[in-house]
Formats: sequence, structure tokens, C-alpha cells
Amino acid sequence: MFLGSTRTATAKHMTCIPLMFHRHDTLVSRYVLRSRYLPDDSLVVLLRDQLRYTRLKAGLSQNAMYLSLPNPAPDYDSVIRALFRDYYQAYFDRQREVLASSGKKVLLRACRPCTFRPDPILYLPMSTTARSRLVRWRTGSFTAMARVECPCQDFGALVSRGHFLKCRAIPAELFDSLPVAPPGVNRLDHAISSLPTTAKAGPPKFWPDLLAILWYIDTLCHPSKFIPEDPSPGSSWSARPGRND
Repeated sequence: MFLGSTRTATAKHMTCIPLMFHRHDTLVSRYVLRSRYLPDDSLVVLLRDQLRYTRLKAGLSQNAMYLSLPNPAPDYDSVIRALFRDYYQAYFDRQREVLASSGKKVLLRACRPCTFRPDPILYLPMSTTARSRLVRWRTGSFTAMARVECPCQDFGALVSRGHFLKCRAIPAELFDSLPVAPPGVNRLDHAISSLPTTAKAGPPKFWPDLLAILWYIDTLCHPSKFIPEDPSPGSSWSARPGRND
């Protein structure tokens, strides 16, 4: 399962840092595969053939990644890397289904399912403040603080991811341009996941409204601070030279 706090697990997934057990299994599998090319008189080969029981053999019997490799294993490193990548992606997809049925790790399930590409919000062209708000929304840094009342006109409404979708302090027309989310999926999460993976594709039409919504959320979560409004949200991407319209 996914270890660490919700923020840590989400940040690792966004930056394509695999879980420790996966990194361990990958290294063990690679070392074993490389041992096929050692000379017959090398110590590792002699011990492997002479000893009936070794910790390595015991570990391989429990290494699901190594056991998933075809027999015989491919010789090309690029093919092996692809097999390792597909194995971890399949594992992550299975765990997402388990988490969905249990209702746990909401932030992690809200991210893109791809485990081998960083989240586009980390590299798409935008201002520093816009990127900060997108990352804070993904990792729950906006709402993971103490449960406090929202300074909007809904008396008693607490600051939460779900409340912001209907908060009176955020103009409702900003949400109209966002793509319609599937049932049970937060509309802001779905909009962020719908962003293109390359800057050349150009910003979607809802890009300025998405950034404006996040600015409102930032002000609601920090009512005592003055947070200047961006006069032209998303302009750093839309005005980027050389992009394809």
C-alpha cells in the first residue's frame, strides 16, 4: 500500500518517485538479470550453483516483479525498463481501485493515474503563484489545516474541497467553463487532470477561470492576508511564443 502521509504519497506520485518496495524489487531484479552475463568461474555464479538455499533465492520467490518477467527474460535494457514500468503502472491501478472502494487517499486518487510522467502542472508555463496554488490544491495544502469556517456568507460552512465547489464567495460563472466531471469526481480535480501534457497544445479555454478559482480559494483560506489578484490569469501560457493555436 501507499506509505507516508497523504501529502507525501501524492507528491511522490506527481513527481514519479516510486514506492520504496518497488525500487527495492527493481534493483534486486536488475542485479539478478545482470548475473546472467558473469563468467562461469565468478564467485557469484559458483555460489549460486553450489548452494541449495540462499537469501537471494528466497527473496526472488517473493519478488512479484521478477516473477512477472517472461522466461527467458529479454536481453535489451529498454524492453526490461518497459516491463518494469508497465508492472508498476498495473500495480498502481489496482491499488487505486482498492482505495476507491474504501474511500481512502482522496488526494492521491484525484491525481492523474500515470506513474511514469510527471504531473503537467509541474512544467506547463505559468506564473510561480499559479503553480503554487495548483500544487497546493493537489496536495491538500489549502484545506489540510485546522477545520475552520469559510469566510463566505454560508454560516457554519467549513473550509473543504467540497465546499469550494458551491462557495458563494466564488463566482458561479467561473465553474461553467470547467469540463463536466464524472460522478463522484471533484470538478476542480477533473479540470486539472484535463490539462494538456505539452505546452505546444496551448491552454484550454477554461485555463484562466481555473486559475481565478484557485485565487479565490487562496484568499478564503488566508482571509487575514492580502493576496493581489492576477489581472490576466494564464497569460504566460497563452502569450507563449511559438505555441500552436
